[in-house]
Amino acid sequence: MATANKVSLLDTITKCIAPSVERNIVKTCHELGFSNAFTKKEIAILKNEQIIAYISRTSGLGKGKLHIVINPILSSKMDMAIDAMPCVKINPNKRYSSRFVSSSNYRGFNNIGYCEALKSGEHVGAGYIIDHENYIAELTSFLAVLNSLT
Repeated sequence: MATANKVSLLDTITKCIAPSVERNIVKTCHELGFSNAFTKKEIAILKNEQIIAYISRTSGLGKGKLHIVINPILSSKMDMAIDAMPCVKINPNKRYSSRFVSSSNYRGFNNIGYCEALKSGEHVGAGYIIDHENYIAELTSFLAVLNSLT
């Protein structure tokens, strides 16, 4: 991956997602029929007013990676679908050796306790990483599959 791409995802001053990248993500979401909500750390992706995914506004960007978390009830179907997407990888929870990740920021999933292996007492999601120079094309493919699953 080109160094310029790695830097372009990250605003080096705020250490958050670059405004141009965020605009591209929101535009892509809207083109696929999703709406968005924003927190300090995530871009929420909504379908029919339900949060189905979050894109991190801070994690991985310095390394040129988009971190996406989806509602875990969709994870088994999405895991099969990403086999055809070589630039999308599962992002497991290494701390708990679990397929699922947890955060209080994922409150839109409203699923504390979904995974017994996670003792965090937080909301649970299934994590993915898009690691590619053409992140918008990969994100579009990922979101199109997600759209078909919901």
